[in-house]
Amino acid sequence: MGKILGGEVNDQSFRVAVKGIFASMIIGIVTIASLLCLFFIASPNMFARWNTVVTMFGFLGSQGVMIWVCLSQIRLKEKAPSTESSRHSWTA
Repeated sequence: MGKILGGEVNDQSFRVAVKGIFASMIIGIVTIASLLCLFFIASPNMFARWNTVVTMFGFLGSQGVMIWVCLSQIRLKEKAPSTESSRHSWTA
């Protein structure tokens, strides 16, 4: 029973993590597209151009961290054989 429940929790956490990854990718694509529009609009102003580039790289870094957290959550759930043992490992 514990293994079956653990399997259900793993499947659910996997779906949630995949949804989080896709959501962060969609947000990233929309934001980078808007920043590229700003980059070409502000092309005469060199300071605004570099500010846009720095903002884009910072946003890409934060999206990478979000995806890495989702993937590490999947790995943690796969390593836990059942919900009871994962509870004990968190409290210990």
